Amino acid sequence: ATVAEIVGPYSGTYPDMEATLDTQYMMGVSEKPEMFYWTTPGWQYEWANNFYSTKTIPESVSISWGWAESGQCQSGIAESQCTTLGVDAAGYVSRTNTEFQKIGLRGTSLFAASGDSGARSEEHTV
Repeated sequence: ATVAEIVGPYSGTYPDMEATLDTQYMMGVSEKPEMFYWTTPGWQYEWANNFYSTKTIPESVSISWGWAESGQCQSGIAESQCTTLGVDAAGYVSRTNTEFQKIGLRGTSLFAASGDSGARSEEHTV
């Protein structure tokens, strides 16, 4: 199987290792692997909004990146999106979840890794 469509920034010379691993894994376990490699320069809300507004979308999506909900507005890309939306971290998560629900209503399944940051809402140290 091959990637049928690339949407957004991608460098074949310097591919993102985590996303590349997701793509390889999904190709190996998919019954009918028509793969998309979809990125956006922004963070989750921008990706979800762009994805929802696109005519042709895949049946399932693996979201490879994540971090604690409480930190959503504390990093470069997400911070600027929070400012643009006029929300704090909780508001950003809520807006993004709404976009994810809209994607689900279109029939696309979203799968998110829990190993990066898990479902916790606060950063924890041991």
